[in-house]
Amino acid sequence: MKLEFTGKAKVDFAEIWVHNAERYNVEHADKYRDFLLAEMDQLTEHPELGRVPDKFPDLRYLVMKRRASGHGHAAYYEVFDDTIRVIRILHTAMYAPDYLGNA
Repeated sequence: MKLEFTGKAKVDFAEIWVHNAERYNVEHADKYRDFLLAEMDQLTEHPELGRVPDKFPDLRYLVMKRRASGHGHAAYYEVFDDTIRVIRILHTAMYAPDYLGNA
């Protein structure tokens, strides 16, 4: 399977990188980007890793955290025969239904 990103997911990913670069530094932003990509890449072999969100039964989501406590990000995705399509990448503190309705 291959991993692909919608336009909104690409924007989310870029905004996450910019936020981390501004708050910490470019090296940190690059490492966090690599961490998120590695986590999402697992879905190409194991799409069942994610859970089904309550209000969106056609989607799945994977929570990605570097530490067990605290916040992280969640990748919301659809599974097709040969593709995992990431719809959005949202901070875990965000109320996902507000962002997924027109994803």
